[in-house]
Amino acid sequence: MHKRIPLLCGLSILISTIFSACLTEPSTSQEAHIQSFYFNENDSAPDISNITFTVDTTNLIIYNTDSVAYDSDISKIVPVIVGYASFSGITVNGAEWNQTDSLDFRNPASITVTAADKKTSHTYNVVVNKHKVNPDSIVWTKTVDAIAQIDNIKATQAFYVGNKLFCAIQSDNRSDIYVADAENHWSSDINSTTEFNVRSITVRENDIVMLTNDGLEMYSWNPITKELEQLTTAPEGYQIKDLIGYIDNEVWAISINNGTKTILNYSNDEWDNISDASIEADEFPVEGSAKMQWNNRMPYLLGGSNASGVFQNCVFSSENGKYWTNLIKSPNYGFGNRKDAAAIYIDNKIFIFGGNDGDAIINTTYVSEDNGFSWQNALEYQELPETYTDRTGLSAVVDNQNYIWLIGGRDENGSFHTDVWKGRINKSDFLLQ
Repeated sequence: MHKRIPLLCGLSILISTIFSACLTEPSTSQEAHIQSFYFNENDSAPDISNITFTVDTTNLIIYNTDSVAYDSDISKIVPVIVGYASFSGITVNGAEWNQTDSLDFRNPASITVTAADKKTSHTYNVVVNKHKVNPDSIVWTKTVDAIAQIDNIKATQAFYVGNKLFCAIQSDNRSDIYVADAENHWSSDINSTTEFNVRSITVRENDIVMLTNDGLEMYSWNPITKELEQLTTAPEGYQIKDLIGYIDNEVWAISINNGTKTILNYSNDEWDNISDASIEADEFPVEGSAKMQWNNRMPYLLGGSNASGVFQNCVFSSENGKYWTNLIKSPNYGFGNRKDAAAIYIDNKIFIFGGNDGDAIINTTYVSEDNGFSWQNALEYQELPETYTDRTGLSAVVDNQNYIWLIGGRDENGSFHTDVWKGRINKSDFLLQ
């Protein structure tokens, strides 16, 4: 006896089979949308392979939120275009593209992708955003024409403590310290009849330390309590020439004792004498150095004059304040003889500004990208603005927001300035966004 399959059941099996075949067998796709868009590594645009591009299939646009580096060349680069299905063809700005030739993305590009059916297509507007401003350039603005009107200024020195910016001004028979209440307004914080050598100011954790002009007495000043306290006198027979930093909770100084250079350190109201052959070098500076600390830790003495008063082309550094070495092994790698310059460490670079060579004020900024071993002229976009008056005895400070402050100094006519300039490396703002 034969079994009969009902007609309805047979039709169901046939439809099911056909539908299943549609799902599993290749077809001529009408999908003409881009799934992803990116670039492989390219020497002319080194960072472009790390840039993420957004593909908007609704508005038919492709773009990158994070801009490609300023110095990248995007005139000859090859994109990778991936579709949801295979394409039968791609055109760029109306011309057929073989997916291997380089393209010019300096301007928006019109990219049309055609589906495998050779009929369905979509056209995307592709924009490769690139930084228009050099991220390494420094933008300068003058915030104050004069902190104060003081006659017979001898020296100025800015410092940063307690998240505030200060400027000490040394004049005849007095010393004044001003604080920045705002970037365009300063007020007096202390007036002392003692004339301090303000170029030797050293910042401790919560106060500053200053020497008297004769190098025999040392004071501290607390910017919160406004108290000025005498700390100690120099050891008998020693004349302190310069305070060189606050290292390992101790104040370090350069002194002269019977014509011999000596490093002293001060803590708990006592001085200790550190004798080290490294400071006996003729080029070791005893005063007028640009002082800075690498990574807020390792002290540097840049330039200055030696015990005989000769200006130096040197960068002395120490890991602990006791043993010093000159990082510049040849004059060809230095910044030239200079004294009373200013130096900062920022963006993994050391900058040295201003100063004088004994005959004239130096107007060339130098930069070191290897922590002080070699130096080169700053590039045009790293130089001080043309409207800045070249000077010696200026101060350079970096605050906790990575703003650079240039304050004070004496120009070639011998006039002292108390104007304030604020600098910003463009990339600092890019990173904040």
